[in-house]
Amino acid sequence: MEAEWLSISVSTSFKLSMARLIESLASLLPSAVPVPSFAFGRLLCPPPPKKPVAPPPAGAEYATPPPIPAGPPPPLTAVGDSVMIDAASSLRRAMRSITVDAVESRQVSTGVAIVAHKKRHHALNHRIIFGLGTNGTFARYQLRKLIHLTRGHKLIVLTGHCSYCSWTRSNNRMIQHVCKPSRHCWIAAFAAEARHHPEWFVDGVHMAPDSTGAREYARLVKVAGRRAG
Repeated sequence: MEAEWLSISVSTSFKLSMARLIESLASLLPSAVPVPSFAFGRLLCPPPPKKPVAPPPAGAEYATPPPIPAGPPPPLTAVGDSVMIDAASSLRRAMRSITVDAVESRQVSTGVAIVAHKKRHHALNHRIIFGLGTNGTFARYQLRKLIHLTRGHKLIVLTGHCSYCSWTRSNNRMIQHVCKPSRHCWIAAFAAEARHHPEWFVDGVHMAPDSTGAREYARLVKVAGRRAG
């Protein structure tokens, strides 16, 4: 009986010592590290952490394209992002027949999807103005797809300006290499003008509506449209 009692006492003492040891070690770890608790020989595992919610995919704001209005499409449609929103009133003043479809944070992939949607519904405009790439990369294959989709039409592509974005320079180089009149593609070289005029921008990217920069944006689009014929 004495040996049995001694065994129980040692076992209980060992468990209590282990519990104190784990608590001491837990106090040395960062609070963000989950530590299981030990209670009289049973390991109490915490529940698994919740999985993080994945961000919406690029282009999610255009997952369900709007219906195509009845009748012939307008002569000009501009597809862009918040920079085009800044220049929207100047674009409408410079080109009365233009329709501006611009949304904040829009990615190039969404713009390509818009053009493809119009193509499928035989609602592609005579001239398509494409002003995207401020919010992310503009890949060569995406511009080639645009050129393919707009065959038989006039595609005008704006170069982008962002004073702190690492991707706009490579986007613009790609546009210069791929967009050619022989491919029914003309460039409105906004970036070439913008880099000499930091005063046009309130934050290195955006412009005040109807400001000098917004009017120049619209003028360059109009000039490119005239060259396209």
